[in-house]
Amino acid sequence: MTGPKPSQVESAPNPSTTPKKENEIPAARRLLARISITGRLVSLDAMHTQHQTASQIVLEADADYLLTLKDNQPTLLETAQTLVPSAFFPSGSGGTRKAHGPNRGEKP
Repeated sequence: MTGPKPSQVESAPNPSTTPKKENEIPAARRLLARISITGRLVSLDAMHTQHQTASQIVLEADADYLLTLKDNQPTLLETAQTLVPSAFFPSGSGGTRKAHGPNRGEKP
């Protein structure tokens, strides 16, 4: 797998801070609603692995979402482990990479 060219990588414009009393999840959803993400790959912290956020990105904005899974969502993690081929080793799993590139065949 190859990464995007530097000209294809973008971050959210005008990042803003979240007020002290506000949760980051609704703030991220508002930001995603303000920017054009159609056809883009969106990657967010694990706290944003939520049904509503995924639906907003994938179904409403027609973008792709790189979900981050952690042990604190055991049902979701178990489902993903059941659905993802066993040859796929996520980062931190200690498995052998089967990807192409300079790290081919090495542990992550």
